[in-house]
Amino acid sequence: MPSAALPMQQHLRAPPIIGIYQTARPEKRSSKGSNGSGRARVAEDMNYVAPFEVLKMYGVERDILDRVDGMRKWFMRHLLRLLCKHIDELDSLIDQHGLGHLSCRRTVLDTTALERAKSARSGGIGIAGISSRGQNESAIPQTLVDLSLKHGELPETKECMALEKYLSIPGCLCRDYVIQRLHTLSQSDTLPDYIFDGGSNTSASAQEQPWNPAIHPTDGQLLLHLFCTFMDHTMPATQGPGLPFTDRYVLQPGRKPNPFLPVQLVQVARKCPHLGLVVKDSYYNVSAGQTSLFIMLIIFVLEVQRECTGYLSLTNLGGKHVGLLAAVGE
Repeated sequence: MPSAALPMQQHLRAPPIIGIYQTARPEKRSSKGSNGSGRARVAEDMNYVAPFEVLKMYGVERDILDRVDGMRKWFMRHLLRLLCKHIDELDSLIDQHGLGHLSCRRTVLDTTALERAKSARSGGIGIAGISSRGQNESAIPQTLVDLSLKHGELPETKECMALEKYLSIPGCLCRDYVIQRLHTLSQSDTLPDYIFDGGSNTSASAQEQPWNPAIHPTDGQLLLHLFCTFMDHTMPATQGPGLPFTDRYVLQPGRKPNPFLPVQLVQVARKCPHLGLVVKDSYYNVSAGQTSLFIMLIIFVLEVQRECTGYLSLTNLGGKHVGLLAAVGE
């Protein structure tokens, strides 16, 4: 495989490769949780702000659907279409060099095995271009772990590892389904096929099954994972372990809000998913439904704009690469 880099988006290649987004487990909801009016357990002692009051606080109660359309387009232009393009190009290049068994569609990175292999490895391994020429069969990487250890410096390998972060949904071993669903959702800016609490009812190949809630992510779960992974790649790495966005700004069950952060998302339900927002001593809620994920992300961005002039830590949410302020109408 030649050493020239694919034309990948900057955030898929340049920043350090970081851990996989860990989706929160479902929280128990109150009796009102089915319509989004219940509050997360983490917010029991906080001031509760109901969904419509949240919209009024930010002055978006009249045009929220227009802003939701902007957020849908952001997902399309910054994530879905680019990911599908990069998956197809990288898989095509890998197939051309006789490494089709390592394509995005055919293999999944075993992160535990990779960390174990890195820890056990003694001494350095020379880096060389990936090519079948002049190599015997034993030198051809057979797994993504092998590829990372032997050819980790190659741009194509870094891009492959970066894509793995986007495609690996915790608890969902269904790579074919995830890629097929990404391609389906990427067909229109308005995301007409998006189902926040469901997924596909068709199959792209004989090996794939229609959406199964036991093994497949919902569309809402998939988009939230993509958003958090994008932010984890975009924001500067933190000192020590942990993801710069997910581990600081997405509250998992059992964790208390960080009083030193201006805003934190609270994941109340996993599969739908349903999010709340912690701002100082208040818990903001939105009504659960088809647009709830987009609305809460809009409120999150608006709060960062209001309290931090658009900067989340050192990351400018209005910058060209991120583009979130423009997406939500600011």
